[in-house]
Amino acid sequence: MKRVIVTIVVLTLILGVFTSCINNSVSNQAAESEGQAEEASGETETKDATENEKPAEEAKDTEEETQDTQEEEVIHYEFEFEDVNGNMHKLSDYEGKPVYLEVWGSWCGACMTLLPEIDKLAGEAEDFHVLSVVLPGEYGEKNKEDFIAWFKDLEYKNLTVLLDEEEQIMYDYGISAFPSQIFFDAHGNFAGGRIGGMSEKMITEQMSEIAEAAK
Repeated sequence: MKRVIVTIVVLTLILGVFTSCINNSVSNQAAESEGQAEEASGETETKDATENEKPAEEAKDTEEETQDTQEEEVIHYEFEFEDVNGNMHKLSDYEGKPVYLEVWGSWCGACMTLLPEIDKLAGEAEDFHVLSVVLPGEYGEKNKEDFIAWFKDLEYKNLTVLLDEEEQIMYDYGISAFPSQIFFDAHGNFAGGRIGGMSEKMITEQMSEIAEAAK
């Protein structure tokens, strides 16, 4: 009887120790699993953060490329011509206000019809400059000396007339007909062109749009 009791006690102790080992093993496995899960979660978050930074960097690069492209698309011109009074004029001299440039000829009937109105506008315009250019000795125009004498007899007091003796306007701006107009913004950047006569009202509206677009 005693032997039976001792055997039961021993078995009970062994069972208790075995159960405790199993519990500890399960707890350790659970802790390891939880640690692995946390580590995996941390790696996922790091990966997600890296992946989120990547599109942001790509977007930034794309934005910079777009800005560079837009800057390259801006066409900045310069010219320097003598006027009928012997004074030199550069486009950069007029920086600060948009510039309206009329390309015309003394032989052009439409040009001559609009010339009084343009001369008047040149004296009254406050928000933009009015200039004009002719090509002495080219495209049916009088030579330089004859043109200057002819123009001064017309007694226009306001219009600045520039003399393009090298046809720079024709080549640089693609002029193909008379009259033609070229528009510049306040920084000397090309802002458009037009073929055909423009009234004072049309010119004023066009230049106002250019001024507004630059704001």
